[in-house]
Amino acid sequence: MEQVIVAKEIVTAFGSSIVHDGVSLSINKGEIYGLLGPSGCGKSTLMREMIMLEHYKSGFMSVLGYDLNRIRSKEANLLRKKWGILFQSNALFTSLTVAENIAVLLREYTALSSMLISEIVAFKIDIVGLKQSDAMLYPSQLSGGMKKKAALARALVMDPMLLFLDEPTSGLDPISAREFDELILKLKEMLDLTVVMVSHDLESITTTLDRRGNSAEQPVYTDIFFYYERQTMNSKTNYIMVGIFVLFSLALILFFVMWLMRPTDEIQMRLYKINFMESVSGLNIDSPVKYRGVSIGKVKKMQINPKNNELIEVLIEVVKTAPIKTDTVAKLKAQGITGLSFVDLSEGSKESPLLVGHRDNEILEIKSAPSFLVRVEQTFGTVSQSLTKTMQRTQKLLSDENLSQTDCLICRCC
Repeated sequence: MEQVIVAKEIVTAFGSSIVHDGVSLSINKGEIYGLLGPSGCGKSTLMREMIMLEHYKSGFMSVLGYDLNRIRSKEANLLRKKWGILFQSNALFTSLTVAENIAVLLREYTALSSMLISEIVAFKIDIVGLKQSDAMLYPSQLSGGMKKKAALARALVMDPMLLFLDEPTSGLDPISAREFDELILKLKEMLDLTVVMVSHDLESITTTLDRRGNSAEQPVYTDIFFYYERQTMNSKTNYIMVGIFVLFSLALILFFVMWLMRPTDEIQMRLYKINFMESVSGLNIDSPVKYRGVSIGKVKKMQINPKNNELIEVLIEVVKTAPIKTDTVAKLKAQGITGLSFVDLSEGSKESPLLVGHRDNEILEIKSAPSFLVRVEQTFGTVSQSLTKTMQRTQKLLSDENLSQTDCLICRCC
C-alpha cells in the first residue's frame, strides 16, 4: 500500500525540553490516521512538522514523496497546495464572510473566474453540511459547529490529497462532536482523502479512525502517550529533586538564623527592681530603660510594693553588661509631649563599685530619686508655705490694733 507520510526517529526539542524522542510512523493512502495522547505531549507539534510549520531537530520525514530534509522552496509551495488544514481554533478571518473565507485560497493561488470560484464555494459549503444562506454570515455570527464546518470547507477548497485535522471536535458539545465525526467519515469516502487527525478525544478516535489499517479491526494511530508518560515521570523526578534541594536550603537558612539569634554573653539580660515614691503615670510595660540616653532595656512589671503600699515597685530588664553601680539612681523622665515616661539611670561616680549580687538570679535594687516634676512641685510647695507665712505676718502687722498704736505714737511725736 502506498505510503503518503513516513517519519523515522523524529527528535524535537525546544531548548533543553525534549518534546519527541525517536518518534516513527507511516501513514498509508486512504487512511484516517490518529495522533493520540493527552494535552501537551506533542501531537500538534508533530502535525506542524508534517506541514512544515515547525522544524524537527533530527530524523527523517517525507510527505507525498517529498523529503522534508531536502525539499526546495518551489517544491514546498507545490506540496502545500496538495493538503488542507483545519486548525484547532478554526483560524477564520473575522472580517470576511464564510464564502469569502472559503474563496481566499482560490483567489490567491488560481486564475479562476469569479463565477467559477462562487460555484466551487457553494459546492464546498453544501458538502460540509452548511446552508447556502450561511455563506454571507461572518464568523462572529456562527455557532461553534458552524465555524468548524466553515473552516473544513476552506481546507477542502483546493481538492487536497491530504487533510490535517487539529483537534476537530475541540469546543463542541457531544452531539455536535459526533455529527462532525460522521461528516469526516463521509467526506473521506466521497473525496478519497487521507486524513491525519490530532485528538485526545478517545470517543472521536474510536469512531473515525480507519479500522482497515495495518491491524485488522483496530484503529490506526500513533500513540505518543507513552513517551509523554516517560517525560512526565522524568519531570516528576526532577520536581522531587528540586523540592528536596529547596527544603534542604530552607533548613540551612533556618539553622543559620537560629545560630545568629542564639543567646550570648553580649545580649544576656538581668533583672533589677526600683521602688518609686511618686506616681508612675505614663510608665507602661515595655517602656524603655535608658542609660546616658542609650536604650539598654525595658520595663517588665509594675506593682504596688507588697511590703510598703506607699511605694510602686518597678521591675526592669537591662543588658547584663550595663554598668549599674551602687550609687546609680533611677528617675522617671517624660518622652517629649506624649505623656509617656521612661526610666533613666544615672551614671554613678567613678569611684563607686558595680552593683553585684551574691547569686546570679538575685534581683538587685536600684535607688530612685524624685523626678524633675516632683522636685518642681516640692519647690513650689516650700515657696507657697513661705509666702503664706509672710502674708500672715503682714496681715498681723497691719491689723487695726497696730494701726491705732501707730497713730498714737505719731500724734505724741507731733
